[in-house]
Amino acid sequence: MLDALRKSHREIIPTWANSEFQSLENIEFEFAGLGGARAMRHGLNPLFPLTKMAVNGILDVLLKSFFLWNAYHKILKSMRDFKPDLVLLVDYPGMNLRLAKKAQAAGFPVLFIAPPQVWVYRNAEKRLKKISRFLTGCDVHVLFPFEAANFKSFASSVSVGHFWVTGGEGEVKNNQIGERKTFLLCPGSRWPVLMRNLPNWLRYLKNRGYFAGNSRQIETHFDARFEVLIPEAMKEKLLGWLEIYEKGFFSDKISLSTDKEKSLAKANWAIVFPGTMTLELALHIIPFMVFAIIDPLTFWMGKKVLKPKLKVGPGFGIEGKGEIDIARGGEEDPILGLPNLLLEERVFPEWAGKVTKVTENFFQQKFEKLLVWNGDWEQILQGLGKKMGKGNGCEKVIESIQKILLATKSQNT
Repeated sequence: MLDALRKSHREIIPTWANSEFQSLENIEFEFAGLGGARAMRHGLNPLFPLTKMAVNGILDVLLKSFFLWNAYHKILKSMRDFKPDLVLLVDYPGMNLRLAKKAQAAGFPVLFIAPPQVWVYRNAEKRLKKISRFLTGCDVHVLFPFEAANFKSFASSVSVGHFWVTGGEGEVKNNQIGERKTFLLCPGSRWPVLMRNLPNWLRYLKNRGYFAGNSRQIETHFDARFEVLIPEAMKEKLLGWLEIYEKGFFSDKISLSTDKEKSLAKANWAIVFPGTMTLELALHIIPFMVFAIIDPLTFWMGKKVLKPKLKVGPGFGIEGKGEIDIARGGEEDPILGLPNLLLEERVFPEWAGKVTKVTENFFQQKFEKLLVWNGDWEQILQGLGKKMGKGNGCEKVIESIQKILLATKSQNT
């Protein structure tokens, strides 16, 4: 996004009717706060590594509560000292909603990108009312067109646009059993999540013979190469863990990748922890199974607050009734895959629950259902396209940033 902001003045501003926006062309940007590698390339000196903020679920938050509390106050102090012309907040609602309210109170303009997606919760109206107490008067950018109406009553402005296009980033691959395939394992981008899931996934696959070519694998007539996809920031840490606990991990059958685009381009199937990666897999035309081992506290809370009751196939070409096994097999349990939520149908198989519920045979049953998955990709992509809109989120965010900065500049002159 910062790359786009740097070069946006000549590409985007001329499309606007008001030529006043061109007065922003010579602004030099200075950044403070938190960000990743790209932000650092543009001069950001982060308060601490962004990876330290990576948590998923109630248990992870509790375990890191002391650090998160200190981080919040450190960010707040930095914001007040820096006196920004714009506070740009992205997702991470547990902390960013509070930062938004504090920034507003201090007189700093706020643009909140990807606010909480209230549509995935059982009691959306109650949750939205709570969110409004933090975001009233802020500028908001939502990812999906149908979200915009939720925020218009209290946000200063609402822009819309996803950062991905929906035309299908890949092609329908030949997934017939017989020739060697590539199977992608996507265990999450946060270390605690990865450690709850990847070791168990590897154990199930290894014990069923998928890495060694023993008789149990030969019986399935399935020959695949497995690739574990992780963020670059996790690579060194995971390699250290593998050296200690999984010696001899790498082979002709399994490897590690940090190049997401290359991995997505060649994958035939995927197992994925729930998150935005599920949507990215669907847009790359890759059949996937959500398989999530979750800490008991988060699982219990999720069942109480997340949206259940989706239709069950065969509207998108799924034979039979699709997959409704969420922990105990009930339709009342929460749905976690973004494509399933957007399409309002259980198109891709899902399972979520505690590790004590999983056996090798249980995992194998889910795995084999994925291998014979036969959804209608044309209908799936059309359905996602209708829900996601134009995919021009970056341009819309840059327009919002420039409008806010122009307004701030006018107030200061």
